[in-house]
Amino acid sequence: MKSFKLFNLFFLVLVVALAAGCGTAQKAKTGKVKERPTEVIMDKLIKQQLDVQSLDAKARVAYTDEYGKVSFVTYLRMKKDSAIWMSFKKFSIEAVRVLIRPDSVFIIDRLNGEYAAEPLSYLQRRYSVPVGFDGLQALLLGNPIFFSKQTQSRLEDGKYVLEQHTDRITAEYFLDGLTMLLNQWNVLDAGSRSSIRATFDAYESFKNKKKFSYFRSFNLNHPDFGDSKVEITFTKVETDKPVKLPFSIPSRYDRIN
Repeated sequence: MKSFKLFNLFFLVLVVALAAGCGTAQKAKTGKVKERPTEVIMDKLIKQQLDVQSLDAKARVAYTDEYGKVSFVTYLRMKKDSAIWMSFKKFSIEAVRVLIRPDSVFIIDRLNGEYAAEPLSYLQRRYSVPVGFDGLQALLLGNPIFFSKQTQSRLEDGKYVLEQHTDRITAEYFLDGLTMLLNQWNVLDAGSRSSIRATFDAYESFKNKKKFSYFRSFNLNHPDFGDSKVEITFTKVETDKPVKLPFSIPSRYDRIN
């Protein structure tokens, strides 16, 4: 695998995994769903959000595109407002390590002895990522990102749907009509002609009486990179404990320009 392709692969995995995908949305529980004001639905969604100082997680990640499918064991760590760290392993051998800071991204490609170091703003433009560090941090926790203060709502197939618009972005949030948990999140970026659909499933009880989605399925459509899919199954999630983010670029590695 060429180093530049590997760099693209892992950053696309990173973008899709943190940002959003498509799968079969979790079916709503049976029961009558009543109309609710937009403000009430939005309040329910906001109250679901996790607020932690650190995250230490392990997950199985499967990435599929037109060239095939590849799977990894991924370790994810986060220090709130400071850094996001990831290590992708195949057959217990680390292939790629990633460090994201509020203003920059560093990626080590151990298979080819290369690395990338770029401003976060550059990668946002290149890959049409509509969120910054705060957004990536929130989405790692399964929290939605809001693009506008103006929100509309509707009731559709037993789900509450919140919709937001900007000049460039259209975002939809689908909540189970009975549990009020986020099932699906769609984002259409008219500027880059790209779209993301994400589904969240396998919710389990978490701290402070909140829920965490242990399975997430993602589809990304991008005019430059085609269609790709990421499925993430979390096998370990711990929060608010000390975490280490080891990251050192060997001097013999070449930089990818």
